[in-house]
Amino acid sequence: MNVFSTEHPLTAQPSWFDTREHPLLSYVCRVLVVALILCALFAGLLGFSMFSQDSPDVPDPSWTDSIFAVAGFLMAFPVFYFVPEEVTFGITWSAFGLIGVAINGLCWACVFVAVYRLLERQFQRKRSVRC
Repeated sequence: MNVFSTEHPLTAQPSWFDTREHPLLSYVCRVLVVALILCALFAGLLGFSMFSQDSPDVPDPSWTDSIFAVAGFLMAFPVFYFVPEEVTFGITWSAFGLIGVAINGLCWACVFVAVYRLLERQFQRKRSVRC
């Protein structure tokens, strides 16, 4: 117990990340945390791909092509596949790209957290059966 805490552990409020007490808030909080991480990762990859140029020294199928193909699919799937290429809704391409990356990060975070929770539930059931 924290010496500087004024709450007793038995009377403290449960966290929003507690899946038993607040299942919906736990899901939303986890999605937002994962989306924040994915948005930073996707924005970094977007900036790296925008500022890096093809080198003439790299052989024509490079080993990085497959990695960037998967990363490009994850960064572009929900938003950029359903919006036509010439439509930017009146904003610049860089702002449209960053907004799209944020929305894609949120969509993939929902998928990743849902899969994580399903796997967590499945492994908890298997563990409780063994004991």
